[in-house]
Amino acid sequence: MQVLDRLDRSHRADLRQLLPRIGLLLAVLVACWVLPVPPALRGLAAHAPLHALLETLSIVVAGLIFSLAWGSRLGQVPGNVCVLACAFAGVGLLDFSHLLSYAGMPDYVTPSGPEKAIDFWLAARFLAGLALLWMVAAPWQSALERRSRHALLLGVAALVALVHWAVLLHPASLPRTFVAGQGLTPLKIASEYLLVGLLVLTALLLLRRMREPTPFNASALLGAVLCMAMSELFFTLYASVTDVLNLAGHVYKVIGYLFLHRAVFMEAVQRPYTELEQVKEQLQATLKTVPDLVFEVDADGRYLSYHSPPSDLLAAAPEHFIGRLITEVLPPEAAATVMQTLGEALEHGSSSGRRIVLDLPVGRHHFELHATRCQQEAGDRPRLIVLSRNITQEVNAREALLDAAQQTQAILDNVIDGIITIDRQGNVKTFNRSASKIFGYEASEVLGLNVKMLMPLPYADEHDGYLAHYARTGVRQVIGRGREVEGRRKNGEVFPMSLAVNEIEREGERIYIGMVRDITQRRAAEAEIQRLAFFDQLTDLPNRRLLLDRLDRAVLSAARRSQLGALLFIDLDEFKLLNDTWGHDFGDRVLVQVARRLSGAVREGDTVARLGGDEFVIMLESLGQTREEAAAHAEMVARKILQSFEQPFLLLEREQHSSPSIGITLFGDNLLSAGELMAHADTAMYQAKAQGKNTFRFFDAELQAVLAGRAALEADLRQSISRRQLLLHFQPQVDAQGRVLGAEALLRWQHPQRGLVPPGAFIPEAEQCGFVLELGQWVLDTACRTLAAWARHPHCSSLDLSVNVSALQLRDAHFVDGVLDTLRRHGADPRRLKLELTESLLAENVEDTIAKMSQLRAAGVGFSLDDFGTGYSSLNYLRRLPLEELKIDRSFVNDMLGDPNGAVIARTIVALGQTFGLQVIAEGVETPEQRDALLKMGCRRFQGFLFGRPVDQASFERLPQSLTAVPS
Repeated sequence: MQVLDRLDRSHRADLRQLLPRIGLLLAVLVACWVLPVPPALRGLAAHAPLHALLETLSIVVAGLIFSLAWGSRLGQVPGNVCVLACAFAGVGLLDFSHLLSYAGMPDYVTPSGPEKAIDFWLAARFLAGLALLWMVAAPWQSALERRSRHALLLGVAALVALVHWAVLLHPASLPRTFVAGQGLTPLKIASEYLLVGLLVLTALLLLRRMREPTPFNASALLGAVLCMAMSELFFTLYASVTDVLNLAGHVYKVIGYLFLHRAVFMEAVQRPYTELEQVKEQLQATLKTVPDLVFEVDADGRYLSYHSPPSDLLAAAPEHFIGRLITEVLPPEAAATVMQTLGEALEHGSSSGRRIVLDLPVGRHHFELHATRCQQEAGDRPRLIVLSRNITQEVNAREALLDAAQQTQAILDNVIDGIITIDRQGNVKTFNRSASKIFGYEASEVLGLNVKMLMPLPYADEHDGYLAHYARTGVRQVIGRGREVEGRRKNGEVFPMSLAVNEIEREGERIYIGMVRDITQRRAAEAEIQRLAFFDQLTDLPNRRLLLDRLDRAVLSAARRSQLGALLFIDLDEFKLLNDTWGHDFGDRVLVQVARRLSGAVREGDTVARLGGDEFVIMLESLGQTREEAAAHAEMVARKILQSFEQPFLLLEREQHSSPSIGITLFGDNLLSAGELMAHADTAMYQAKAQGKNTFRFFDAELQAVLAGRAALEADLRQSISRRQLLLHFQPQVDAQGRVLGAEALLRWQHPQRGLVPPGAFIPEAEQCGFVLELGQWVLDTACRTLAAWARHPHCSSLDLSVNVSALQLRDAHFVDGVLDTLRRHGADPRRLKLELTESLLAENVEDTIAKMSQLRAAGVGFSLDDFGTGYSSLNYLRRLPLEELKIDRSFVNDMLGDPNGAVIARTIVALGQTFGLQVIAEGVETPEQRDALLKMGCRRFQGFLFGRPVDQASFERLPQSLTAVPS
């Protein structure tokens, strides 16, 4: 079973039938060999008629093998079968001579005998064995030509004649194969074994070929080979064992010939008929699947038969047109076309291509006609096969395709992109209307010419190389990759365009489709966007973004080449006044002329940029390798700019003078960023303004350190409230007897790194950056909270608390509401709150100040004029202000003992207070002498280190009610 599994499926069924038969024959062989011969059978093989019968059967079968292969479809018999047939024709002749030479037969040319018969026998067996080996081992051949077949047959005949010549005429020249009284010679036995080996080899090769399908009946051929091999085994023993084995060998030979006859019959007769039946079935199946109408007609156009799977396509029912003429069934125009087709087929053998249109019940249909003249016997009337193919769908599809093509062409003619198709040689095949508009050529001027006529150099020279490289390697350099190139119009103008190339195959020809778009406007728009993004719209100078980009690159380049550069920051003096006076349009005209003058003052490679407003920056590169050399060049440019501004600007028939302040910083020998360099130049520019304007200054590192310190201080200050770093200290205020009347709330800043920061170090910075409003609100909140706490304290409930108010607080529109709301939130008594104003507050918007003070005074809040005598307040305003107290500035208190003028001022302030009915208090009292002098002047209230230093709330509340000396 394992052997069967290895063989091809096409052989397994036949082998299952063959193997039992071969097994039976093999069993008989073993039985004849091993078992004794029954007495009744002894001497049976000696009967010449029985031998003659068996040999005659072998000769007849061999003849049938030859006649089947040679006479059946001779021109189509495979070459291997033809070789086998010719060989067995020779085998039959040799077996016939063997029969005539058998002992007991009449003389056959020479006396008959065992050795003569054996010689013819061996020749026949070797010829048969070699032929079988050739058929199995040789490649399967197609039919041999007539000449080759006859040559092969003559060759076999010559071989047979040669054997007869040797055996009949020259027997002494042949080796002995049988000795009377001794039996078979070793040569004869060896020959039989050699034949067995030859046949076994043939069987093994055949089994190997049966692993695949074979073009012949391999199973029958295998049975023939195995039977003939067993036959030869019998013939090795018949003289030494029994004559029955001789008889059995002849029987097995006949059976082998019958197997071989079956194999040749299958190939030469049965297989052709089987193939013919298969062809017939395939033809019927094909005809059933053909959707076309098939008619058989005679030369007159009379319908003889038909085949029509779709019967609804017939022009009439079959019973109505069979036997009738075409002209009687079809409309005249269609009938005439069919008759023309028949006439052409009768004349030339076939006709095809003509079409007819029929209006059928299922609608109008189109048919294409193909007619072929049938083979006919002499005297028969000509007949024709007409195939009518329904091409309605094809016609409709073609019409739809034509409509689609027309629609597509209309679309192509109206798209904005130029569409150009070219062949493999680069010649233009199509050129749509948009392409004509883009390039300026009519389609007729371009079609058939090479597309490179639309390209400028170097694209024109490269185009053919691209096509050749792609055709040779298949590597796409342009195809499928959109890119931007340049085109050339008919007038020679070169313009930018986007190009996308794709490849299609149409009717077996490779076509390239190029889509072209003129991007001239897009490039212009991109350039405009670039200009708007990187250039100032008013002056067309580089803007801040482009300047910083160039400055970054210039800094790197300067460090790499050891060449210093300079940055000049230019601000126009009093430009705001010019804008406010003459309007922004006039100011813009000035800026445009300034840009021209600045550009004229520098080299071509230098950068002049406008940051915005009246600020300009000039970047100078490659000024030298030393700071002295670079500074000298930068100074020269700055002086040139100042000189150019000496000439007035002529605008709208008006002369306008303007001057610049210029800040300069150098770069290239440090690791500063572009932002840091801009900050340095800006700082230097403000130094120039501080020096009187219309000048230039180089950046001062010490000043920058001060500014950096102020910036850091501001940053820390803005976080002081959230980080709870602020606190209030209280300095007592006493009367002439030393009784504590109240206190002044003084702000302190406890910074973790800076320590306790005095007010003079951070209050001015807070006022400058605007943070003083938040500080003031925090102080007011804390003071009111303190007053509310003091109201519950037995020694502090009658004390007043003075709080300093800045100018920004007082200018705030919500100042009054803020103060009153804070008092209400904390439940503080407004009569105990005293707001101290500096005399400088009265210099601006006095009426608004008086109104706000009056509202608060009406609510009970008191006011004290701090640092009185240091400003320039009008006595008229002093009279109108709702003040409660005047405070003598500490500078007058310090100077009054040594400077008569200081004493006069202090005495005058006391007198003014008395005149206007105001309390007068002196601050900064540090010695008893100062206190005594003030008492003599009439001052009855004091504040200073003599009575107590500023302390926190808890320490203040522990102070005695009367202070006559500085506390320890």
